[in-house]
Amino acid sequence: MSVTHSLSLQPSNHVDLPLEIAEIIASYLTARQKGTCLTVSKSWNRLFIPPQYSYICLRTRQQFERFYYHALQSNYLGYYVKYLCLEGVSMNDSELASLPSLCPYLTALSLEGNGIDLMKKSSALIGSAHFLPWSCIRQLKEGQDLIITSYLLASHSPSHLTSLSITFNKCFDTLQLVTKDIFLSSLNNLYQLINLSLDSIQLSVTDMEIIHNACPHLKILGLTNASLIPGTLNSLIQPAQLINTFKLKHCSGLFNNIEWLYYISSKYIYMEHLELWSDEVYQDMSPLKDEIEERSRALNHLIMKSVRLKSIQLFNICMDELLFQTMDDSNIELEHIGLGDMSDNTMNLLYALGESQQNVSSLTLWGWPSLCIPDTMEEMIEVVNSCSNQLTSFTFSMFYSGISCIPFSLKSVFENCFHLHYLQLDAVQPVTPTDYVMSNPHPLKHIVLKYGSFMNNMLNYLVQKCPSLSTLEIDTCTLVGHRRQEMALGIDMSRHRFDTIIINHLSPFYDPRTRLRTDIRYFRVLQSSKEEHIYELTGYEYYTDGISFDHLQRPLKQTRPTQYKLLDREQDNLHLSNHCLLLQCQAIRQLHLGGFWVI
Repeated sequence: MSVTHSLSLQPSNHVDLPLEIAEIIASYLTARQKGTCLTVSKSWNRLFIPPQYSYICLRTRQQFERFYYHALQSNYLGYYVKYLCLEGVSMNDSELASLPSLCPYLTALSLEGNGIDLMKKSSALIGSAHFLPWSCIRQLKEGQDLIITSYLLASHSPSHLTSLSITFNKCFDTLQLVTKDIFLSSLNNLYQLINLSLDSIQLSVTDMEIIHNACPHLKILGLTNASLIPGTLNSLIQPAQLINTFKLKHCSGLFNNIEWLYYISSKYIYMEHLELWSDEVYQDMSPLKDEIEERSRALNHLIMKSVRLKSIQLFNICMDELLFQTMDDSNIELEHIGLGDMSDNTMNLLYALGESQQNVSSLTLWGWPSLCIPDTMEEMIEVVNSCSNQLTSFTFSMFYSGISCIPFSLKSVFENCFHLHYLQLDAVQPVTPTDYVMSNPHPLKHIVLKYGSFMNNMLNYLVQKCPSLSTLEIDTCTLVGHRRQEMALGIDMSRHRFDTIIINHLSPFYDPRTRLRTDIRYFRVLQSSKEEHIYELTGYEYYTDGISFDHLQRPLKQTRPTQYKLLDREQDNLHLSNHCLLLQCQAIRQLHLGGFWVI
């Protein structure tokens, strides 16, 4: 069916066509056909807005003001928004009150950042008709004030919410509309919840039972920065039959009252994915032998009861090697495992994993300080290879060890883990041999570098050794070198196609003595049979990129761009300095720079 024939009516007849119907019609059209429809008239332009407006992520007040202004002026732009994410954006009460009418068809909403000034906000706003258009929201993530959560909990009509993630205020002197008691008493209104995540909350076993009784359809339950209140375990606990994922991240009291582990083993016997992250910090004294044995018995009991386990992550938890023997005796076959108590005991656990019957395809490992001793890192990599003969995904992090940017040999990884398709390295410096002969190409397809550093030869070695590499992610990394001529950063893959390249916060490190750092803000992109494109990241602002839970490590304060520009070398009179990244390849399907999707 041709576009001319299917859209032969007069444009004025389509003004009142529901946007959902127009979206279905547009799904049958090509990009060129939709572009033609956009130019017919204003009413047709309204119906065929490009689909990228369905997902909006705003990270600064400046971005929000631009979006808010255009949404007010167009009267229909917000109607296309299905997912709205606001990070670090503060709003006044009138802006929040008008958002539901501007974006009435939201299915997912994420509010993270400064929130609303409750002292200046009108109390009539809460629970008012302003939020009626958002009654059908399916996913909500909210921190700070919990205004939307308060409305959904107080609504007289049942909520359609299936996923909820909220953060309670840690400061007791800060007014919050939703407290733990209010949340638990009103939770029956969120009967359809499937995914629930709670941050910064005190919970007892009784509170957990209230949650499960109010939300019988829960499949995923996550607790972060939670304080587990000691209590007596009820012997009549009914298993949660639908829960398949339970996450307990950086929680206090997990081992002060060992009954919590027995509660987890009795309540979640059908779970397939388990994460336990303790907040214990071992400085001058490690746990006593009797304490470790008691924990080991509780963990072993948990494993024996959870016979459906496919993935388990145990971080910052002292344990012994008997855990893997229990898995084998219970006929558990893991697909993914995460280990790391940030001590030398982690190496013993790796040896025990290799001797067990487990043959995981994915491994996450937290490093420990003694890995900076010569040859220890290479030994660890060899042990990782012995853990499984089908390891396709490996994530290694030194982020929480207190030591960053220690050398990590890519050559050792490729020689020992020759089935890897995914590799993520956090807070290390990947190093390569100075002179190497390429043989036996590695099948790596996806590599992620975060919070670390690297030299130019690492990228050159990587692209030659891994011809199947299709995804490259660089986040908060530093390019190191001793001379300016070493700093010309470039990725030359003239005959290679990339699916995705993501670069966020990359800075050159010129002088190790002065530690002079300047963000790379210019990017030259060269693709075969296409003209050169030069992108500039502008409007930088300071922000703090912390981790998702409390930790002794200081958060990283850095800068990020609020917008980008496509430059013309002649018109803009460009004289690009060494602070420019050259990306040269045959083709790039997606290119993300500084958080922006530029290609």
